Parts: sequence; structure tokens; C-alpha cells
Amino acid sequence: MTAAPAAAPPASTDVLVVGAGIAGSALAYELARRGVDCLLVEHERPGAGASGVPVALINPHRGRSARASAADLEGARAFWELTAALEREGGVSGARRSGVLRVPDQERQARAWRRLAQASAAARWLEPAEVPAPYHAPHGALLVEGGGWADTRALLSALTAAAQGHGATLRTGTALLSLEAGAGAPVRALLESRAPGDEARRQVVACRAAVVATGAWQPPGVRLPRFELVWGAALVLDLAGAPTPPYPLAGGAVAAFPGGRAVITGGHRSVPAPDAAPASLPGTPAGARPDTGADADPAGLRRALAWQLPLLGSAPELSRWEGVRAKRPSGEPVARRLCPGVYLMNGFGGRGFLRAASVAARLAERLATGA
Repeated sequence: MTAAPAAAPPASTDVLVVGAGIAGSALAYELARRGVDCLLVEHERPGAGASGVPVALINPHRGRSARASAADLEGARAFWELTAALEREGGVSGARRSGVLRVPDQERQARAWRRLAQASAAARWLEPAEVPAPYHAPHGALLVEGGGWADTRALLSALTAAAQGHGATLRTGTALLSLEAGAGAPVRALLESRAPGDEARRQVVACRAAVVATGAWQPPGVRLPRFELVWGAALVLDLAGAPTPPYPLAGGAVAAFPGGRAVITGGHRSVPAPDAAPASLPGTPAGARPDTGADADPAGLRRALAWQLPLLGSAPELSRWEGVRAKRPSGEPVARRLCPGVYLMNGFGGRGFLRAASVAARLAERLATGA
């Protein structure tokens, strides 16, 4: 991935995208490949926020019911189309369409999932004898064949590189300070750029439209709708030579298995929203800390999946990650106009990688055509 943190942003652009997480990066790519002049700015680096979780699961069959909404199925389809396009363009998307395994913890849930699989074209039921080692699945398991996982660092690198290849401009170390917009006038964005060892530089960039895709981070001078902030965590374990499980796991916590490691992610506790502050941990607004409890504790993630995959119980820990995601009570992301020329793309919560591609494509088409 190439970026130019020391270079000043251009004085004008057609569309300014603020935030280079999965949402903003996907939007910049979709705009650029449609021929839209686009500037993507990030106050830290791509993936510094919640999109920097080590691994993301692509699983439309969510929750205890495992029912997939039409929007989540469309999101998964769009994600695989996006990653295929990146691969065709020579990028390494880091995405693996491996399928996702869901293991019921009781017979009643198993019966419901078995019926679900009979009516689904994207999932099938595995009887206990069909579930491969080393999973523990005494009631059987649901295999979501349209699911998979992604190495987020590789994917974000491929996205931003491909966006630049189509003509987009990326500036890291560049924060949004304010937006001025009015009917019939260009949007004026005040940006502050800071290169390592240099003094901060401020510049006004004029644009036809600005899209704020900053996730849990609230730009200090921009009034945005408030979202619920949800703490998330990841635990990276060393499988230490044990056979690599063939499918990632989805449940209250999720796990994928890249390169001889297990990456477990989860955590759903709300945290207080700071007024406006940069991240102090990757993806974490300063001052925000999780409530106590197993689902906010990285070590508790291991316990959440050890029944389904016993080898996780003793696997040595390599590293931890913690961050904060922004979500709506409905769990549905939002992409809408806030005022003339200013749009919001946010509230993805745990659906960022599942839904960003489809939401970005729709918003990019709207911005490209002026609809």
C-alpha cells in the first residue's frame, strides 16, 4: 500500500471520503473505478480503527436463529465479488471462501438449524459423524458454504492500492476538523495533516460531496448522529503444530485459523462515548474502557469457543487486540445524506466486512450519477 502522509492534500476533489477503514476504503475504490475523482483521508493509517481487527468473518447466518437476512446475503455476495475483482487486478485480497461452521449447543437448536439448512441454498447440515476433526459437535453442525474469512490488513492494503490504481488519492495522518456545506455551494472541508516530526498543517479542500466514514471516532468539529459504541476484542493463539481446523467458527465469539494460528474475536458490551478524541488503542476512542465481564475480556473469548474446539483451551497466547465499533440499535448500517453535499456511512458494528461492499457500491453509484 502506498500513501503520502507528508504531501498536502489536493486543494479540490469531486468526493472527499473521511476514514480509511473497510467502509471508507471500499467506497473510495468503488468511486475511483467509476471514474470519480476521489480523495480518501485517514487521521492515522488504514485499518487503525475497528477495521484493524486481525481477522474478519464473512457469515450472513448470524445470531442464535442462524437465519440470514436478504441484506446480509447480498452483503456476502458483494464481498466475494469485490475480492474477486481485487484479485483480477493483481491484488492479494486476503479473503478465503472457506465456509463457516456453526455448532449448536443443544438438540433443540440443532433441529431448528437442520430445518433451516433444508430451505437454504447457502448452507447445509452436517450430522455429528460428518463433522470433521477437531471440532466437538455432538448435535451436528451448520456449514455456511457461502461464508469465509479475511485477513483484514491484506484486504485493506489491496483496497487502498486498487483505489489509487484507479486514480484515487490517499492521505494518511490527515484529520477532518470541520465541514461547511450549503445548498448550491461546494463543500469546504478543513483538514489537518501531520507528518512524523513535522508541524501540523491545515488546509481547506473544496469538494462536491463529502462522506464521513469514521466509525467510532467522532471528528471534533463535525456534528454527527450518535451511535452506540460497542467494545470488541481479539485473541491470537498459537496452534503449536496442531492440525489447522478446516472451517472458521461462528457463534457468540468467532474464530478463524490463518497460518497455524487461531484468531478469536468477540465482545459486545457498550462503552461510554467520549466527546471527540483520537484512538488510544487500535479502534478505541480515548477514555472509553469496557465494562467488566467475560464478553469484554480477551481471555474470555477462549472459554467461549473451547467447548466447540477443545484445542483452543490450551493453545499459547501470542497477542491481543481491543477496539470499539459504532452500531445502531437495529444492527443495520446507515448510508444517507446528512445535509446538501454531506453524507454519512457508518454504524456497521460487527457487520463491517460483511456489508461494506454492498453499501459502498450503492452509495458510490448514487454519488457518481448524482441521483
